[in-house]
Amino acid sequence: MTERMDEEALEDLLKRVSEAIADEKLRARIQSYFSPIREKTLMWEYGDNEACQAWVFADMRERKVVAAYCAQGHGALGSPWGIILKDGNHFGPDSAWYPQFVDLFVEWFAGTDAK
Repeated sequence: MTERMDEEALEDLLKRVSEAIADEKLRARIQSYFSPIREKTLMWEYGDNEACQAWVFADMRERKVVAAYCAQGHGALGSPWGIILKDGNHFGPDSAWYPQFVDLFVEWFAGTDAK
C-alpha cells in the first residue's frame, strides 16, 4: 500500500525536482506551467478500476490536459509523472506517464514547439 501524500509533501517534491534542473531557462519555463495544486482521484482502468490518489500541479495550456503526480505510478514501471485529461478521472495511456519529472515537460515542449 502506498502511503498517502499531502499537498505540502508534493510542494516539497516539486521544489526539489525543479531545483535539480541545471538549465535555468528550462526550469523557468516548466515552473511557468505550475498551477495551484489540487488532489484528484484517478481510476486504474487497466485493472479493477482501483481508486488512486493523484495531484494535479500544472496546466499544460492546450488540449484540455494537465500534469499530475501519482506516487503509485502508471503500470509495471510505476512512472509517477503524467499528462491526464483535465476533466477525466483515468490514468490514460502509459505513453503519457514518465519516470522523471523533467522528461514529462521536455517531451511536451518538443511536441508543442514543433507546431
